[in-house]
Amino acid sequence: MALKPTEPSCWDIELFLSQNKKMFDHRYANVGKRVMLHKQIEVVPPSVSLENEDVINWDKVLPCLEKIIRTAYKSEDKITDISYKELLERIVHHYHHESTIEHVAVFTFRIVCDRGISHELVRHRIASFTQESTRYVNYGKKGGKVVFPVHLLQAPKEEIEYWYRGCQQEFLLYHNALEELKWTPQQARGFLPHFAKTEVIMTMNFRSLRNLFKLRKNKAAHPDMQIIANEILMVVKEKIDIIFKDIK
Repeated sequence: MALKPTEPSCWDIELFLSQNKKMFDHRYANVGKRVMLHKQIEVVPPSVSLENEDVINWDKVLPCLEKIIRTAYKSEDKITDISYKELLERIVHHYHHESTIEHVAVFTFRIVCDRGISHELVRHRIASFTQESTRYVNYGKKGGKVVFPVHLLQAPKEEIEYWYRGCQQEFLLYHNALEELKWTPQQARGFLPHFAKTEVIMTMNFRSLRNLFKLRKNKAAHPDMQIIANEILMVVKEKIDIIFKDIK
């Protein structure tokens, strides 16, 4: 199954995983005195969902933004039911006065990605982040999960199995540190693979999102980060298309 490098989509990964479930059905066996994981490592796709879907009245966001912007010109008397469209077109896409779009609604996303991609994500400003903590979450009890990387979609089965078994071995070291050495999750977390699944809650305003798209939809961005950026763009365009309509 081929995936165009310029059009990564986590839906392609979901389809791929659903069609290849048996590939990841490798279980540990007890060997000597080593404590082995009793369950397979679950493989999951990256994903993005809108966390504050029902919190914000999206129909009022742009009219509110128009009123704020017109304060600079004292042109509130020109406001109509649809005047915000022409104003935002000029301000955002013609004059590029993006500081004005920092004022109103923010998007809060729940992002599922691997630990490596999360390290890139949390570098973005201005934004607020809350992340699944490897200090407190015990994956020996919760079970291990890894996020399938996009570069393996076109890989042969042997290469995918090599990746999967490598992830298993790293989780095994983590699990043994917990069970045999009696380490705490925060002490054992260094054994977790970069492919380990994490959840990040990310809140951003419109301007910060435009900057994220500029950097992370770029061809130079990590392919797995491009997937996240594309999924975020799909979500925001569904709610506030006019602010992001120039981003493809």
